[in-house]
Amino acid sequence: MNNARRVFFALCFAAIAGCASGPKFSEMQATMPTLKAGEGRIYVYRDSSFGAAIVPAVYVNGAEVGRSLLNSFLYVDRAPGEYKVSSTTEVEKSLSLALAAGESKFVRVSISMGLFAGRPNFELVNEAGARTALQSLSYSGK
Repeated sequence: MNNARRVFFALCFAAIAGCASGPKFSEMQATMPTLKAGEGRIYVYRDSSFGAAIVPAVYVNGAEVGRSLLNSFLYVDRAPGEYKVSSTTEVEKSLSLALAAGESKFVRVSISMGLFAGRPNFELVNEAGARTALQSLSYSGK
């Protein structure tokens, strides 16, 4: 097999490996646990197809909560407070947010070009836009 074919197959495998294969949000939303009293929920999702081979770990206040796979989402329930959602490839990128009891926050991850690797970017999104995007995404949380 020549080098061009090897590179092509390696890129195809990387793209496939970076796709979420868990249940779709639309299938699991009815069975997701309700928020406990005094907690809020942070959703992190990635609906962009750019940078499919980049699959960074996602951290909330330094604790890994899952990976940002292509077409995926994850969520964590936390007590009210200040939180930092972050990820690192060649540089660390983060988003700070305040979470109140009973509140849900929605963080969209996108990948942009970096010098040596793609860079994750975080954006706080309104609930209506996020819920529409979430419907077709697969669960990738821990």
